[in-house]
Amino acid sequence: MHYYKFNIGDYKSHTSHLDPIEDIAYRRMIDWLYLHEKPLPPTPNEVARLIDMRSHSDSIAVVLNEFFIRDFSRAKETKGWTHKRISNDIDLYHEKSQKAVKSAKARWDAVSDDANALRTECDGNANHKPLTTNHKPLNIPQDINPTSWKEFEDHRKQMRKPLSDLARTKAMNVIKEFTFDQQAAIIDKSIQSRWAGLFPEKSYEKNQPTNRPAESHHAGVVRMLRTRIETSNTDT
Repeated sequence: MHYYKFNIGDYKSHTSHLDPIEDIAYRRMIDWLYLHEKPLPPTPNEVARLIDMRSHSDSIAVVLNEFFIRDFSRAKETKGWTHKRISNDIDLYHEKSQKAVKSAKARWDAVSDDANALRTECDGNANHKPLTTNHKPLNIPQDINPTSWKEFEDHRKQMRKPLSDLARTKAMNVIKEFTFDQQAAIIDKSIQSRWAGLFPEKSYEKNQPTNRPAESHHAGVVRMLRTRIETSNTDT
């Protein structure tokens, strides 16, 4: 122990009869016992050497016999000198230290359990695949433009009007008979106008292949020239 309580009044009441040398010896022996936590040597000369008072063995012997007790082993051999109050203080110090260690270990175990639980939850979230509002994978039919439809789903969510299964089916039925380009135009107009529904232009023709790519300018020219050649050959 590197620290102990010292009651000045209690010490003075028990040591007022000591001369200065005996008082110094007593204080040094007390400090030695607290610091090393083991008995003093059995002979006054050995004690005098430990506390650096070699020429005062007689005074040390007086103090030992008055304030300290012999510590014997099971074989009745003298192990040294101890002090009842100091021994109790040391035992109490170690008892409190052990309790503090157990308490700290319990808190650490609780923190570790919480950290492990949080890590498990985070790992689970990291491996979790994002789902739709209904927690079901979005199944887009082949006759619906997938890119534009996802934009429409996001648009409805931003309006805080996510599509129910029934509303989704009805909305798809509105545009499924148009080409992908026409579907994209219909959806774009609804998003730009912040409409919740889909409203095809009256000029759009239905019953066209939904996944037919738009004819390029070059393909149109080739088709027109081929038609003219076939017509001229028929006339001749």
